[in-house]
Amino acid sequence: MPDFPSFWKWLVRPDRDGDRGIFNIANRWVAFHALVALALSSILKIDVADLATKVAIPGASILVGLSFAWAGRSASLFQDKGFSEFIIRDGAPVEGYLYSFQLAILTVLAFLLITFFVFSGGFGTTTGNSDFDETINKASIIFFGSLALRECWGAIGFVNKLTIQYYVIREVELKNAD
Repeated sequence: MPDFPSFWKWLVRPDRDGDRGIFNIANRWVAFHALVALALSSILKIDVADLATKVAIPGASILVGLSFAWAGRSASLFQDKGFSEFIIRDGAPVEGYLYSFQLAILTVLAFLLITFFVFSGGFGTTTGNSDFDETINKASIIFFGSLALRECWGAIGFVNKLTIQYYVIREVELKNAD
């Protein structure tokens, strides 16, 4: 039986196509997320406690629920013999399909961890300016929330593409059966 890479190996080592899982997050979009976080943390008139308890934690719960729902949908697609054969024959390494869901959940967990950390007192350092400290704390929550949203949305979009591909393959199979 072949040795499959663990999630952590998939995250940092190139697969047979040269892809690394970490590049799902560490890419040119990180700067965009940082800019959005800085802008929103400066504009939004909400304190860190309200941001954490009224936005971040409920938002993370929604993201986890949606990701699990779509992951289940993906798992059902892989049960189809014809589609599994297509993925094995013509698709990317299967680890990328499966571990992308785990990465989405990991980003949500990181988002929650940062939220709880900031909510419980922040990073324990100060710039000497309480308003700026508040902005940094809000930006941290918003930044990680934005990354989590992107990864979960990416997992959902990925399953939708798989579903479309599944029906394209089924259509070919049905035409060939006639």
